Amino acid sequence: MNAKKKATDTTKPATSTVSNRPRAALSALLVQAAHVEARRPAPSGSRRLDPLARIFDANASRAAKIAAVSRLADPVPLVTLAASDAPAYLRRNALLRLDELMDGRPLARTDLERLVPCLRDKELIAFAVVLMDIADFDWCARCDEGTVDALCLALHECQGLHETVLLEDTFAHLVHTRPDLGRNLRACSPGPLHLKAMYQPVVAHNVVYVDLAREDNVA
Repeated sequence: MNAKKKATDTTKPATSTVSNRPRAALSALLVQAAHVEARRPAPSGSRRLDPLARIFDANASRAAKIAAVSRLADPVPLVTLAASDAPAYLRRNALLRLDELMDGRPLARTDLERLVPCLRDKELIAFAVVLMDIADFDWCARCDEGTVDALCLALHECQGLHETVLLEDTFAHLVHTRPDLGRNLRACSPGPLHLKAMYQPVVAHNVVYVDLAREDNVA
């Protein structure tokens, strides 16, 4: 190897930290593709936009954009959308659609690496963890104080029972696997967990038993 080639090689970083990259600029990637799709002639004279184009149609409503995300049938644009700087509601629905589309099958590791920033967003963390758990991806190792902050906000603001249970499961995993984040986790403890309430034995108090076999009962 000549000296010039060797000098060039030594300037390259030893490793690539994918998870530390900033989120992809949405306008630089997806909007361009959407504009191309929007200019294509629609089959059979239809004016219906491609789902990807609909997402970036300035005249489309929020509901129409969410519906467009639900029609995407390729994981690639969904991962790109979830990992981008798009509005949180679009990224959230991209994660939900990915879970539906994959139907229990794991995403590629490279795709999961791109979703790591979702762990630091209160709107996305629960659904990103679901996809990572399916693939046995060590998301706990990628968490930091920013993740705990997002999880804390999500736990205190979430209204849906299903998402709350997912968040509490995430909280429990972090408590078990990341003792170094224990101080932050204790500061935002969600209190009585829904998971505990759902699975603890039910103890009956002040129960009145009615003998339905008796002829004189009026129950």
